[in-house]
Amino acid sequence: MQPEFEDRTLICGECRERFVFTSEAQSAYLERGLPLKPRLCPDCYTAYRKLLRVVRDFSRDVSRTGQHWQGRLI
Repeated sequence: MQPEFEDRTLICGECRERFVFTSEAQSAYLERGLPLKPRLCPDCYTAYRKLLRVVRDFSRDVSRTGQHWQGRLI
């Protein structure tokens, strides 16, 4: 049996804006084994994920092409 959750207002660690961590989201976090206090609001989390994708894709592309920058493999 899962505990009952109530909506919580949190402050984003990146943009410092308030956001609501809904009871449904808390339940989903618990099911996935994630911490019950997210650090980022949904907008900042989406931006963070996009940045990770860009870095991953750049690294993959560079490693495939073997490009060099100032004599070093980048």
